[in-house]
Amino acid sequence: MENYKNIIEEFLKTTSFKLIELVKRGERSNILLEVFIDKEDNFGIDEIAVVNRDLWKYLESNNLEKGISKIIISSPGADKPLKFFWQFKKHIGRELDIKTPSGESITGTLEELTDFVKGEFRISVKEKKEIKKMNFIFGEISEAKVKLSFKK
Repeated sequence: MENYKNIIEEFLKTTSFKLIELVKRGERSNILLEVFIDKEDNFGIDEIAVVNRDLWKYLESNNLEKGISKIIISSPGADKPLKFFWQFKKHIGRELDIKTPSGESITGTLEELTDFVKGEFRISVKEKKEIKKMNFIFGEISEAKVKLSFKK
């Protein structure tokens, strides 16, 4: 598994994408790789298709495709927590569900990234009739997920 991760990370250095998660299924000559990628800017399915095609070319040109029957490349999806601080940038203005190490859940709107070095961000939380501003450091929370909204 680590070998596939290193190969894919090496390939992704030629793109603006970063590996978020890699899932390997199957054995020997029937391996399925699920590759979850993300980048700072928004992107669409066309860019994912280009990465998919170029990754196969990379594997074939370096004779690394043996045993791989299929590769599925996707974005992490809304159900996955944010793994890196840089992922927050494109979610400014959206609601986040934050889990603290003590188990507390806090939902608020991501207002801004206040310190890139520390990984600090600010959310606004509605409490009764007030808006409360709260600062968090990414490395000191248990989890952060973008909350899906289906409002028009």
